[in-house]
Amino acid sequence: NGKLDRRALPPVSGLITSVRAYVAPRNDTEQTIAVIWQELLGVEQVGVYDNFFELGGHSLMIMKFISKVKLEFGISMPVKYLYELTDIAGIAELIDMQLASRHDNISEEYHEITI
Repeated sequence: NGKLDRRALPPVSGLITSVRAYVAPRNDTEQTIAVIWQELLGVEQVGVYDNFFELGGHSLMIMKFISKVKLEFGISMPVKYLYELTDIAGIAELIDMQLASRHDNISEEYHEITI
């Protein structure tokens, strides 16, 4: 009937581990994202090059992640970027660029006036 008989599968032994070497977060943005991922994905340790989907992430978790990014950083992140940038390093770089751009726009719009 095309369905998977889960009872016929052999038991899973051991832990699923990443083939990538662990690289710890290198800045505050990466650290904040790592903590969010740990909470969402229920994992103890997340490296900056670990893949969101390989760690068990899915579309509903992406929406939760976007909501947490909005709360933590005050920026909106399009969903499509999270399908393209699947690791913390790439997402952190995008967030830092958006934050820097927002800061640059503010400084360009307002000029200091002395009275």
